[in-house]
Amino acid sequence: MPRYTRHYVLLALAAVISFLVNLGGVPLFDLDEGAFSEATREMFVRGDFISPFVNGVPRFDKPVLIHWLQAASVALFGPTPFAFRLPSALAAIGWVLLVYGFLARVLDRKTALRAAL
Repeated sequence: MPRYTRHYVLLALAAVISFLVNLGGVPLFDLDEGAFSEATREMFVRGDFISPFVNGVPRFDKPVLIHWLQAASVALFGPTPFAFRLPSALAAIGWVLLVYGFLARVLDRKTALRAAL
């Protein structure tokens, strides 16, 4: 197995352990986490996937894309903490891979692996 393939396997393993294991193990507890999740839930209740609302009040302080990603996840997995957190976890994994890919090109693979881990 080429060395760089081992890097990807190691990064994938680290990402799964860091970001996906027990993702839905605890309830939503952070203020922002709850507000984003509630806005997504209300999108389903209202049938309006354009304008996010929390407790009937418009919430336009963040781009709507996170709500759409959460809505897709909720449609697949149901309204669970796992489903609401999954888009953010996948984005974090994406950033890890981007850091690795960028630094592997600019510096070297060993430094990229250390930075990504």
